[in-house]
Amino acid sequence: MNHFRLSACFSDLNSALMIILKGNSTEHLDMLEGGVIQRLLEEKWKTFAQRCFYKRLLMMLVHLLNLSISVFLRPTTREPLLGKTDATNIIRYCAEIATCLGCIGFGIIQQVQEILAQGLLGFLYCLTTSPTKSTFVLSCFLILSCIPCRVIGDRGTEDILIVMAIPGSWFYLIFFAGAVRLTGPFVTMIYSMLVGDMFRFSIIYMIFMFAFTQGSVSIYFFY
Repeated sequence: MNHFRLSACFSDLNSALMIILKGNSTEHLDMLEGGVIQRLLEEKWKTFAQRCFYKRLLMMLVHLLNLSISVFLRPTTREPLLGKTDATNIIRYCAEIATCLGCIGFGIIQQVQEILAQGLLGFLYCLTTSPTKSTFVLSCFLILSCIPCRVIGDRGTEDILIVMAIPGSWFYLIFFAGAVRLTGPFVTMIYSMLVGDMFRFSIIYMIFMFAFTQGSVSIYFFY
């Protein structure tokens, strides 16, 4: 049974599950015919993964709710975000504190626990195979980076960080959609596109952008 060890992100790269999921040949698919892997996954889901999955989903929904309240109740003008004590701002303060605590829990404590459980290599492999998780962890650090900006009163930088963090936070819901049989194959396809084609496209796009921006600046200043 050691060859069928399950972990949060399949840290055992030589296990039968990883061979079936990541194998490049057609012969490895024959291992699914006996139904052993399917029954193993069903038992693992019933005994452990289901409870952990719904617990994390509930925590994630609460975190997104606090984040949404924090954003929707922000003043629309360029006035300071600290100092006022009316009901709306008090609710916003509480939601912002809860959001920061959620980012500490998700972005730091939970990741440290996974590193201790899987090892650094397994954790890094999990990040490379799960773009939504990588984006969400980055979003947590972006939100925590807003704390120094709030202290010094730099709302412009804080707004930029929030705008970058919000899409990444909601993007993590795709991870939970992967557990549904209807949407699971589509999530796997999206992961493959993000890790492969979209990543290569981003590199090429950045190279072109850097080249064209340098050319535009040179033309503007020297001609």
